[in-house]
Formats: sequence, structure tokens, C-alpha cells
Amino acid sequence: CAESLLGRALNHPHWHRELCIYALLLLLGLCLALPCMLLPGAYRHAGDGAGRRRLDLLYAAELLILLVCAQPSVYAAALESNAFPLDSRDTVILFLLLRAGLLCTALVLAWIRRDSLSSRILRPGAEVLRGLCSRGSLRVFLGCAAFLGCCYFPMLMARSGMSPTDTERLFLTGNTDGFMVQVRYVSMFLLKALSFSDTVYNSTPLMQVLGIFELAAVMVVLRHVCAEGRGPLLGLLAALPAVLSPWFAQNMGYVHDACFHPLAMLMGIAPFLFCGDTVLFVAASIVCNYFMCLTYQLASGVYIVMALYCALWQYLRGQRSLGGAFAFVGIAALSYLAPLGFYEFGLFYSRPWNDYATAVLPESAGIVQVLLRNIRDYLSYLRADMGKGVFAAVYAIVAAGGLLACILRTRASRIVSAVLAVAVFAAGLVLSFGVSLVLEKPLWNPRAFIGIGVFASMQAYSFIALREKGAFRRAVPAVMALCSFSLVLFACTHGAAMYQQRLFEESRMGCLVADLNSLRVPFGEAKFQVDGSVGHAPAVQLAAETWPLLHRLVAVRMSGAPTVYLLALRGLCEPRPYVGFDGMDFPLLKDTSFYAIYGNGILFRIVLKGS
Repeated sequence: CAESLLGRALNHPHWHRELCIYALLLLLGLCLALPCMLLPGAYRHAGDGAGRRRLDLLYAAELLILLVCAQPSVYAAALESNAFPLDSRDTVILFLLLRAGLLCTALVLAWIRRDSLSSRILRPGAEVLRGLCSRGSLRVFLGCAAFLGCCYFPMLMARSGMSPTDTERLFLTGNTDGFMVQVRYVSMFLLKALSFSDTVYNSTPLMQVLGIFELAAVMVVLRHVCAEGRGPLLGLLAALPAVLSPWFAQNMGYVHDACFHPLAMLMGIAPFLFCGDTVLFVAASIVCNYFMCLTYQLASGVYIVMALYCALWQYLRGQRSLGGAFAFVGIAALSYLAPLGFYEFGLFYSRPWNDYATAVLPESAGIVQVLLRNIRDYLSYLRADMGKGVFAAVYAIVAAGGLLACILRTRASRIVSAVLAVAVFAAGLVLSFGVSLVLEKPLWNPRAFIGIGVFASMQAYSFIALREKGAFRRAVPAVMALCSFSLVLFACTHGAAMYQQRLFEESRMGCLVADLNSLRVPFGEAKFQVDGSVGHAPAVQLAAETWPLLHRLVAVRMSGAPTVYLLALRGLCEPRPYVGFDGMDFPLLKDTSFYAIYGNGILFRIVLKGS
């Protein structure tokens, strides 16, 4: 590789500049090799603990620099700006060398400092996990998995909570290009590993079942972190809003992504198992947040909400002073922002898609306006989705009770506690949307609202503390039971609505295929363009009067261009939905109350009519 680079540099017109660039690359390679050569001797002669700590900081800084340099976005930016005259082969080689050097440096450092690593991180972490994985916790985990399986059973049977442009495209092509575009490398790797193939295929309901087990783990971890011995049942009921959140129902409906969205949520919660040890907490936070970004970035609000409420509870319980609580939030913020900075600045999509969503950050002058606009839209969606039904009323009671508990159950000043509780409530509600708040065009689909479920659970955990007050001893379990029942009711209603929508669309699709067949359409050669939508089934519209969120949760697959995917799944055409001949004037071939068919024998335009 070096010989090839040197030969190209000498033959380049600006060979002086090329040699300087390759000299810098050589220095970077030497920096990769130096730790492996110098670490053993340096640690032998470091002497006291202070000297070794300085070496730890030195090599931690080097690891940080190498990690930033090893990000794919650094090479992408360099290639786009023509700063490095390298072809793709050389770029891949350099990228692999950087990653290999980073891994070797980390392994050498871990081996030399294995005693410190074991005493500061591995042993405390193992003790926490040992307590979490006790026999009693295992029984709770299996019970939660069985309960969640019953709640999501209607949706698993419907098997229609899919995005037509994502899931059905995967059914037809089997490739995972979308995961690469969204920089979700962990999801892509796990999906291929679970499929035992580079080609992804339909394995319903395996991914949903795995997702249910992950949600059960979320419940167990939340109870362990937040319940503080307030009864095992109430601790589990308070975790239900996170795993049965109405908005999260769309995440569980995806055929291929159903096990990755709960995994990203779990990564945002897991670091708080180690709140008692700052070093362990920081290490777990950095690792989990980085892998959360590589799994599903829309779960970025979970960690923020957890950090705010853990700091608040520690202050209210007298475990930390006010300054200590703010220090904890600061440490959590740095542990959150650092991995996001490593994550190649592709917070949602690595390139803008103007018709869907974008990862483009606004200009520095307009970031405040974008932030305020996104906050306003986020709160508007939440208010419209909740409606004015029983669920909204029950949640309002739980939220108010959580604020009241922070005031009545505090060991600090009640005035300060009230101010902090209101501030954390407002900040948690807004920041539950995560990094999407600062994007120029965030995704507003329900699946992007993962953090709001965890925020509701935090309010529920604050609320159940009121049970220790005699006046609320019976009211708290009753309200929590009503809240849990409303969540289970919505999960079942959502599954039934998806099933009704599937039957509705299949009946319309059957009529359409029959009419196309009667027109003797040459399916092997024909191209289709579909406009309009069949709309929601009457049963879905009826349920949406009580649950307005169903309008956004239940996907209408037979609408516009995605309808071509439904035709392609039946072997009637190629999966090319964007043919672009809507401006052509075709004769009307058939007009029904459901659709109108225009065509010229090869090109066909179908206009769907809503119910």
C-alpha cells in the first residue's frame, strides 16, 4: 500500500503536496504503533499512581483522536473535498488500518491496566448484573415477556403493521441498503446474522418475539433502577408506559426492525444501573449511547429523560446535594454528547431526503428558530394524538401526582423541590424527542416518539411514591391499574385495527387485480403508476374517534406509489413505483366506485378513490 501511494505521489504534478500528505499519514501510522511499543516500558517506569493516571489520560486522549479519525464520515468528507487523492481501494485500506490500530491500542492498554480495569469496572459491573440476573428477576422477566406477548398478540396475528416503502421493498429485494443510508450498522449486522444470509427475507413473527423479550428486559431494568423497593407489582406497572406506549406500537409493527427499536431503548436505560459508580457509569454511557446511534437513532431521547429524573430523585432522597445533582447531569451530558460526536454527524440520515426526513442541521443563526419550531410541532402532535379520552385524563392524573410526590416526599426544601420537579417535567417532556429537535426536518412518524413512553414511565415512578402517604395508599394502585388497562386496551385495539385494515385493502386489491386481468393487461411488460389512496377501513375510522393516534399508526399500504409494491408482491409487475408519467393523457379504460384505470396497453395509471 505504501509503495503504491509513493509511486502515485511522485508521478503527480503537485508531488510536493502529495508527499506532505503521505508523510502525515505515515506519522498517523506511527502513532498507532507507538502505544504498542512504549506502553509496557512507560508503565514500568511510571512509578506512583499519579504517573500512571497521567499515562491513562494520555492514551485515553490518543484513543479519542483515533476514534474520531476512524469515522467513515472523515474519509467521506476528505474524498468529497478532494483533499486526499486516494482511490476507493486505498481509502478502504487506510480505514481498516486505523480501525485495527485503534483496536490494538485499546487491547494493549486494557491488558496492561487489567488490575485497575478489573477493580474499577469489571467487578462492580459484574456485581450489579449478578443482582439483576437473580432467580427472582428471571421469573419476573419471563412473566413480563408472557404478558407483553399477550398484549401484542393481536398485532402479531394481523402481521400488517408494516411500512410499504420499507418492509415490502425488503420483501422484494432482500437488500439492506436503507440501513447503510441511515448509518445503522448494528441493525444491519444483526439482521443479516439472524437471517443467516446477506439476503433478508420475511421471518415474521421472529423479530417481534425477540423485541418482546427485549421489552421485558426494559421492564426489569426500569424496576431495578427506579422502583426503590416500592413493591414489585407497582414497579412493573410503572414501567408499562415505556413498553406499551401507543406511539411505540408502530415500532413493534415493523417486520424487520421490531427487535432493534427495543434494543436501542434498552441501551438508553442500561447505563443507569451503574449510577453508584461514576467511572462505570461514564464507560457504560459512552458505549451504550454509541451503539444506540448505530442501532436506531430515534431512541436518543431515552437517555436524556433517564438522566434528568435520576438526578432529581437522588436530590429528593438526600443521596446528592443540589450541586451534586447538577454535576451528575453534567457528567451524563458529556457522556451523551461524546459518542454522538463520534457518530459521524449522521443523527438520523446521512444525506437529506426532502420528501421524508433529513439529518441536516440548521445554520447556527437559525438553530434557535428551528428548535422552537420543532418543540411547538412536537407538542402539537402529542396533544392531537392523545385526544380527550380516558387515556389523556389518566395520564394527566399520573403526571400531576408525580409532581405532587416530588414535593411531599422530598428530604430537601419543598420550594426548591417543587421548582426542580416542574423544570425536570418540562425539560423531560420536550427533550424526550432527542436530537431530532435540532434537525432541519425531523421525522414525525409515531415511531420517532420513543422517548415519550419512557418519560411517562418516569412520571409513573414518581407517582407511585405517593402510596407511602396514608391518604393515597389505595388511590395510587387504583390509578395505576386504570392506566395499565388503558395501555393494554390500546395495544389490542391497535392490533385489531391493523387486521381490519389488512382485510379492507386485500378486498380492494382483489377487485383491482380482477379488473386488470379482464382488460388483458400484459403484466410482464406493463408499467403502473398509482395515485390516490383507499383510505382507512370503516372499523379503523370508528376506533380512531376514541384513539386519534390510530389515524397515524395504521398504515394505508394501498396508496400512491407503494401500491406498486403490492402488485409486485403478487408477481404482476416489477417493483418500480416511481415511473413518472402522470402528465400523459391516457384513455379511461375502467371506472368503478373504488378506482379508475387509464392506459394505452403498456403504461397504466390507476387513480384510487378513498372510502
